[in-house]
Amino acid sequence: LGLMYNTGNGVPKNAAEARGLFRTALEMNKRLLPGDHPNIASGINNLASFLQGQGELVEAEALYRESLAMRRRLFHGDHTSVATGLNNLALLLQKGADYAEAESMIRESLAMRTRLFKGDHPSVALDLNNLSLLLRDKGDMQGSLKIGQDAVDMFTRTQGKDYWLTGYARMGRGRTLVRMKRFAEAEKELLEAERVMGAPKGVPAGRHKSCLEAVVQLYEAWNKADPSDPHAASVASWKTKLDAASQK
Repeated sequence: LGLMYNTGNGVPKNAAEARGLFRTALEMNKRLLPGDHPNIASGINNLASFLQGQGELVEAEALYRESLAMRRRLFHGDHTSVATGLNNLALLLQKGADYAEAESMIRESLAMRTRLFKGDHPSVALDLNNLSLLLRDKGDMQGSLKIGQDAVDMFTRTQGKDYWLTGYARMGRGRTLVRMKRFAEAEKELLEAERVMGAPKGVPAGRHKSCLEAVVQLYEAWNKADPSDPHAASVASWKTKLDAASQK
């Protein structure tokens, strides 16, 4: 959504039409299902997600809060829909550097999912990774590394070392290590992440490119801190790979 499409089959032509369709569907659900309903909460969340992708963050935040409040009314206590709502709002707040509220929400979601899913579970690992990235953004590098490793380990146990989210969690740790100027450790994490996320199938669009960008940034930072031919050559080599991926 938000891109130009070749229409004729009911697919929205552009972002404006897509926005209208989201709103129309939501209003229809509200007429059909008066009061609180899971479908309405999901519709509000979907519109918020679309608006977030369009950069309309103020309205997106208000809608995420509305959806989360409805889910709390619908599902008392621990529930996966409430945890999802907490995460969605937290990730938006994180982008706006509201780290305190975002962290509170991610930790609430993590605690909720830990109670819902006894032992290892991909949803718990995802919350761990989200918390790790937030801690990095707020400057807690050591906390980020520890929680990030927990996420990598749980993804590995539940999904395997070659699962794309395992690679994604490794990429997060690699980026943190780059910020800490621990370049050799970062290289190990990022090259393994790139191996996993460079798989031809099963990796969401754009994820491999973001990993290649992280590898380029590693070697650029390493070369700046310790100029040498190998580092400069690595920058050039990985930029070539990034350019090729960008053209696909």
